[in-house]
Amino acid sequence: MSHHINNKLEIHSNAEEILASLVGPEGVFDLNALLPMPPELNITKTAESSYAERYLRGEIDEVLRSSWAKARQLNTADALAEHFQSAGKELLEVGQQRLTNIAQFGYADGHDWCIANWGTHRNAYRVDEPEFENDAASICFVTAQSTPIPFLQSLSHRFPRTEFDMYFFGEAWNIAGHCYLHGGIQHWNEFVPRKDHGLSQAIYNEVYGVELERER
Repeated sequence: MSHHINNKLEIHSNAEEILASLVGPEGVFDLNALLPMPPELNITKTAESSYAERYLRGEIDEVLRSSWAKARQLNTADALAEHFQSAGKELLEVGQQRLTNIAQFGYADGHDWCIANWGTHRNAYRVDEPEFENDAASICFVTAQSTPIPFLQSLSHRFPRTEFDMYFFGEAWNIAGHCYLHGGIQHWNEFVPRKDHGLSQAIYNEVYGVELERER
């Protein structure tokens, strides 16, 4: 199943300044430009590193009861210690970094931080060039799993005089909706779309710029 969410953000005033604030190394719509992820969190989230973190935290019994340990026939604390020692110091170093990150930032890695702060676990991608009209503009982009509502709230609070409309539609037809912001969220409607649903058709047309009936 596709988890790509297509988004269309409409910026109703001050668009040039706002979009300029979002330009970063990842392109013209870089979530990291507005809300930078601490570089220490840039570690890959894996089951192995998560269990290394728990092992270092002293949660040995919980790790031994996990399906991960059972699949590797790690039945004792000694077997668990031998597994992590044989895996090399890199794994335990990652586990220790995860513990340090939790203490400093509240999150073990970038995956969890991004979900909490951006509303999606990775940066925006498949970003189109913005379309300007006087002081307004619209820009289309894709996010993974969900639309970036927490990011939009931060953007709206940064520019409280500007009105924003966000339309979003999942490629798998699993989610669609609209969010209006003006100094924060003022209206948010999210639902599972249907082809016979008028609002679903309207948001589809807004996001893709194509009449739904013509896509059948």
